[in-house]
Amino acid sequence: MVTNASVTAIFAESIRKESSGQYTIVGAFEDVAEFSTRSQVLPQLAVHATLSTLVENPFIPIKIRLRWVNGKTLMEKELPEDLKEQQMQAHQKRSAGEKSGWLYLRVKLSLTGIEVSDGGRLVVELENVKGLLVSSNALCFKINS
Repeated sequence: MVTNASVTAIFAESIRKESSGQYTIVGAFEDVAEFSTRSQVLPQLAVHATLSTLVENPFIPIKIRLRWVNGKTLMEKELPEDLKEQQMQAHQKRSAGEKSGWLYLRVKLSLTGIEVSDGGRLVVELENVKGLLVSSNALCFKINS
């Protein structure tokens, strides 16, 4: 069990980074996304995931995945080298004297054509080199028939 990190995810229709460095989030879902037909295909899903980890004992992920709680993986990829480097630099900077005890790593994902069904639950997972996982809050789907 991982106790030195947590992941928070914002699930939305679209997330884009502005030239100012800010993110615009369009169509953010609450904890439950409701639909009025038996099955539904989301044309697009964007996820903004934030890993919070302790400076003195950081969780350093190497992979990120978006998966159904029942086990089926929708997307899995190695973290880009630039994100790994940013996390290492942030850790060194914080270790050298900043007072905050936390590091934050933010990752944006975009997927298209996701088929959802009643009771489905999506989570973001980050995995480190030891195979330990940190999971986010879930986006649950409810089909009203």
